[in-house]
Amino acid sequence: MISLNYYQLLSKGNKKDRGPIYLKVKGLDKRLNLSVGIVLSSKDWDKKKERVKPQHPQAYFYNNKIESLDKQIWSFLEKHSKEGNKINTSLLKDYLNGKEVPKDSILNTFDQFIAQHNQNLAKGTIKHYKSTKNKLSKFMTSQLGIKDTTLDQLTFNYISKFKIYIEDEFKNHTNTSNREIIRIKTVINWAIKMDWIKDNPFKNYKGKTVPTIKSILNFEDIRLIEEYESNSEPKNIIKDMFLFMAYTGLSYSDLNALTKNNIQLSISGNKIIKISRKKTNEYCMIPLISKAESIINKYSNHPKVIDSVLALPVISNQKINQYLLEIQKELKINKKITCHVARHSFATNALEMGVPIETVSKALGHSSIKTTQIYAKVTETKLNQDFKLFENGINQNKQTLTKAI
Repeated sequence: MISLNYYQLLSKGNKKDRGPIYLKVKGLDKRLNLSVGIVLSSKDWDKKKERVKPQHPQAYFYNNKIESLDKQIWSFLEKHSKEGNKINTSLLKDYLNGKEVPKDSILNTFDQFIAQHNQNLAKGTIKHYKSTKNKLSKFMTSQLGIKDTTLDQLTFNYISKFKIYIEDEFKNHTNTSNREIIRIKTVINWAIKMDWIKDNPFKNYKGKTVPTIKSILNFEDIRLIEEYESNSEPKNIIKDMFLFMAYTGLSYSDLNALTKNNIQLSISGNKIIKISRKKTNEYCMIPLISKAESIINKYSNHPKVIDSVLALPVISNQKINQYLLEIQKELKINKKITCHVARHSFATNALEMGVPIETVSKALGHSSIKTTQIYAKVTETKLNQDFKLFENGINQNKQTLTKAI
């Protein structure tokens, strides 16, 4: 019969009241003793309960580490027993040292999900999944004292602790941490389809999105950028790329993939962009306003354009945002300027000018009009315009009353 026991090995000499905690595994081919990675005073260790006493400042963390190790070992033993595998000390030791990773482990499932979806998901999306996997790995190592664990250990409590960890460790905003959780949920749903896990740990989990104020450039801000000229040619190009996104609503990934073939003539004879969005694969159509068309024409003979299928000389997203920050500071615009801000600004300004939300949704390539509705909020300019009507009404009413008197 296999048993797990935790004990403290006290040191000799001056520090005989302090020592590391060990795990003793009995019932295999030979006895196994492993250090748990906890060192404390003998007064903080409860020999009977085999746990750290509650008064120790790190009792919760240490006991959680022991319990996680317990669950990990029992899960491993149960799995191999069901599969009829012969379990020995060497096999268990390799597993705990990360040399033998279970096929249905959390990190391994992420790797297989990424490998299977590498071709049909955008590079940026794959990058996000890899980032979430790395955060999960750091969470397990630093908070649970393990390198990996099986899918059946992924519980509601586990997910909640991970969310708290990334918000504290990586200073993630609640909405950012929710996106991390959604990625884990997507991977787990895929694992359920693969029949690797039966119970869905997300069935009781509901993440709430916190409303945020998006940085939006109004027409006056855009005019300042239009008039901006730099001695640096790259900065002038970046300025034009930003303006093109603000005129069309294209995201950086779609701008980077925009080809000459995507720019076609509409039935009315005007130029129009027809493109499937990189992120969602949704088809969108965007009529080219004159300012956007002039940017296309301006770079038609650029070396990066003339010898390629690309419509514009786009550089890396990171480099664009770096230059945009410099432009923002030079123009003293007290708003954040990034590629995504250009897209937000396009949507908000279009709606403010009375373009129907269905048309804006089609231009943005949104799969649902609900997504577009986040931009359909009352802006400062619209608020001032509407209250001007209110003020005119008040003044008119005052004049009427004066005449009547």
